[in-house]
Amino acid sequence: MSGVRKSERGESRLEAQHVAYKLRKMIVKELLTDFGTKNNTMPEWLIEEERKRVLDLVQGISAHLRAANTIWPDYMVEFTERRLQMDKALECCNMLQDELQAIVEMVPADKNRYTQIVLEIEKEFNLIKRLRQSDNRFLKNLKDRAAPDCAANFGNVNNNGNANNNSASNANGVRRDFTDASRG
Repeated sequence: MSGVRKSERGESRLEAQHVAYKLRKMIVKELLTDFGTKNNTMPEWLIEEERKRVLDLVQGISAHLRAANTIWPDYMVEFTERRLQMDKALECCNMLQDELQAIVEMVPADKNRYTQIVLEIEKEFNLIKRLRQSDNRFLKNLKDRAAPDCAANFGNVNNNGNANNNSASNANGVRRDFTDASRG
């Protein structure tokens, strides 16, 4: 190993992803026990709806984090997309916390069972916020122009839809394709 004690190591950039998986495991455990309901006092359809909703939200956290972590921004568009994915993960955290609060109020369950889950959600939320903040390091190295795979850049078209000076056509607007030209 590195010889650095665990207590002295910095936080991993993937810590948020690890906590998301841990949170998902905790939620699935609760879903398997029907949210801790006693003697099936809740209608089965309500339990199924809440299961689906909670599972979708907890899956959304890790999915959006994974999507954000696959983007290594060189352009502002990529930075914005990465930030948007992290925002969606934060949104899932908040919605999950609200959904669990509603379940605790509707279902006759022990509220202490959910305390650890809520603490993990808050930890996850704070990790994602710190990750977003640390992403500001990308800003100084971002290129101002559009990403090279952008369709407008490929056609050398400006924001108004007009061809730039050194493009295939000097006419205003986007060039018609050959099938349109043959019609009229």
